[in-house]
Amino acid sequence: MSRSTRGEKEYTRFQQMQHENSRLKREISKLRKQLARLDLDRHSYVKDIVDEHFANEDQEETTGKMLERLKDEWKCHECADGYLEIILYSKMGQPWYFRKCNNLNCRHRTKSQVYSENVEGIKSEIPKIDPRKPRR
Repeated sequence: MSRSTRGEKEYTRFQQMQHENSRLKREISKLRKQLARLDLDRHSYVKDIVDEHFANEDQEETTGKMLERLKDEWKCHECADGYLEIILYSKMGQPWYFRKCNNLNCRHRTKSQVYSENVEGIKSEIPKIDPRKPRR
């Protein structure tokens, strides 16, 4: 077994989503081939499930387009490489947020504001920095 020359690098969130997306597409194609082998006239309920699946597939495409639209809308004006993510934290028992560029080389961020459900943008899962501590 050969050793990897890339080292122990972690995948970015985008690379993880791409890998998961390709894995799911392979699984879908396998399931479609299995369904093609079935006699759909005999199993009408399976045909309903297939029709439902195709309806859900359209929603997935619109979700991808929506993510791209949000990335374009919240593009960082400082570095023009990344986009601004919403980073949530708790302050005095209330949820607060600020937007920070996801590019590691960029230090751009917005001021903190009180969070509400109607705030639009791409939410970060894990806070990357503590807003009270300055970065070095």
